[in-house]
Amino acid sequence: MATRAFVLDGSKVRERRERLGLNQPELARLCGITQPTLAHIEGGRRNGSPRLNRIIAEQLGVSLDAITVTAEPEPVQ
Repeated sequence: MATRAFVLDGSKVRERRERLGLNQPELARLCGITQPTLAHIEGGRRNGSPRLNRIIAEQLGVSLDAITVTAEPEPVQ
């Protein structure tokens, strides 16, 4: 049985960051990543590790569910 993958929704991350009045460098520093990495996450070009995703959610003050989409794995043939 395959497990579900949680993929960050970059637009939700950006929306919440802006609502908190944080810029990318500030949130990146709080999360221990670089600003270009955060830009790639917000742009949907990169997904964080499960640990990083939890850190981002924590720094944004939301649950992981609030900033992710559930991706069902493709069946193995």
